[in-house]
Amino acid sequence: IKPAIASIPLASLSPIQIQKLLNGVRSTKTTMRGQKVNPKTIKNIHGVLHSALHQAVLCGYLTANPADRAVLPRRSKVEIHVLDTRQMQAFFQAIQGHPYENLYRLDLLTGMRQSELLGLQWQDIDWKQKTLTVKRQLQYLGGSQGGYQYQTPKSNKSRLIVLPDLAVEAHDLWKESAARETTLPGVRARDDTREGYPVTQVEILDHQGARALGKPEGQYVTLELSGLERR
Repeated sequence: IKPAIASIPLASLSPIQIQKLLNGVRSTKTTMRGQKVNPKTIKNIHGVLHSALHQAVLCGYLTANPADRAVLPRRSKVEIHVLDTRQMQAFFQAIQGHPYENLYRLDLLTGMRQSELLGLQWQDIDWKQKTLTVKRQLQYLGGSQGGYQYQTPKSNKSRLIVLPDLAVEAHDLWKESAARETTLPGVRARDDTREGYPVTQVEILDHQGARALGKPEGQYVTLELSGLERR
């Protein structure tokens, strides 16, 4: 926005200048992959500019918002390719034994966003009703803004997902695997609370504990399992 219209006095800003700005982004800018900027990005740029100019109208600097008359590019419909049964079975077979196998299963079976999956906690799941509530997402805000932080879902409200039996089975295995780490010989677990959420710290005490958790012998570390419900 700044290079295109920063030199234009606010009172002189016209709808045609706004339109040239938006057209220029579409025709000259590219993404990191070398692709054209998509229509949604143009809409987001227009939204920021429109909001600022609307505030200028409210403050009496402008009598009308010059961004009101901008014509935005239409968003083309993207065809979604859904995996069929054969492809799903092949995927499940390919991820067998992977450390995040059950997370991948849950992703495929629920369609959750990556940030929502990373923001999951055990308390979000109702095992009796076989439902999962999406309450938060884990987003990277950049190093200057504190790195990774929990935020509300994209729609600013939680949503309920009914879990298929395969997803419930995946979560059962996942939870059992995590809980098993806190009861191994040579391992000590301590419960704590951080930012209102339960955290289990798993401390490797000796060579036996290191071998049990697949860690190098002599490298005694503390693992943190957020939201783990001890059994």
